[in-house]
Amino acid sequence: MPSFDTLDGCTAAARIAYFLSDMSIIYPITPSSPMAASVDSYSAAGKLNAWGQKVDVTEMQSEAGAAGAVHGALIAGGLTSTFTASQGLLLMIPNLYKMVGEHLPGVFHVAARSIARHALSIFGDHSDIMAARDTGVAMLIARTVQEAQDMALAAHLLAIKAHHPVMSIQDGFRTSHSVSKIELIDFDKIRPYIDKEAIHAYKAKCLNPDHPQTMAIERVFDDVYAITGRGYDLFSYVGHKDAKYVTVVMGSGGAVIEEYIRHVMKTNPDERIGLIRVHVYRPFSAKHLDDALPKTCEVVCALDRTKSPGDVGEPLYQEIISSLHIRQRLSPLPEKLEKGYFPVKVIGGRFGLSSREFTPAMVHAVYKNMKFERRSPFTVGI
Repeated sequence: MPSFDTLDGCTAAARIAYFLSDMSIIYPITPSSPMAASVDSYSAAGKLNAWGQKVDVTEMQSEAGAAGAVHGALIAGGLTSTFTASQGLLLMIPNLYKMVGEHLPGVFHVAARSIARHALSIFGDHSDIMAARDTGVAMLIARTVQEAQDMALAAHLLAIKAHHPVMSIQDGFRTSHSVSKIELIDFDKIRPYIDKEAIHAYKAKCLNPDHPQTMAIERVFDDVYAITGRGYDLFSYVGHKDAKYVTVVMGSGGAVIEEYIRHVMKTNPDERIGLIRVHVYRPFSAKHLDDALPKTCEVVCALDRTKSPGDVGEPLYQEIISSLHIRQRLSPLPEKLEKGYFPVKVIGGRFGLSSREFTPAMVHAVYKNMKFERRSPFTVGI
């Protein structure tokens, strides 16, 4: 029988992190602190991990110290996790580059939060994780509390299988502190999917450089489906099968857009709108994005929950333009046009910076802009 409990996003991720870690290196920073506190309390209570051991939890003097300790623990052969956000994640970036290059299976649980600029902000957006996007770390993004648990599971299984550091990301406060009834994953169901050979091999095994972590991620998502019954893709599409106007978003903003689309399609089934939810931001697969995008799509709107001052556009917007250019969707070749593909225009906008509300009315404004003005860049709700 499935087991249910009412948890917040931090606790949902922490119970998985504890079960699949040998060591956990912590330093508290809002809004990730409850994850570290939960893991620490589990260890103090004598709970056992997947290998029948109590997890060794160590609190460092700063996030920089935590990153160094995680790095050292991984080199020494311990499956290690940590929890961070905002400036804390920035202090870990130098070690992340090394961990990626050294094929170390660390897991970083991030409650995404604004980076302090001219003033301190403890509220949620994606500016911290975007600052780490060039390190090469794999990035899995949760939309809900249920997904925070499931993506934490995927992150640990992927790190083991791929010998690669992985971030399991949930929106700070919006998901990390949101309390929801979820189906708990039975730990006994996880055990058969822990790749024991990969653990023993540890650093001796690498993936094909032509098809790096994406292949492993799909296999891990298959394992998560086998364990939980909930399926995930790198990019999940929701909406009209022949949509002309498609938004692309990461994190909890997708729940608002999805709810809006379902409401609109109930009242007007011919409304040709859709949504692509990004579950895997790193590595970014142009092929899987192209496969998820309806061939009837004429306008794509990338919605970023971050700001890139001085850049031509925000990170997700640039990824989509590059990917669709590679896949010849911006200016389709004659053979693609003959198959019914439309030339795609890409626009971009910002939303939800520092935990600003993102409402169905704003979603309506986004789709209205796609149909008529097609203004880019734009900002909603700020």
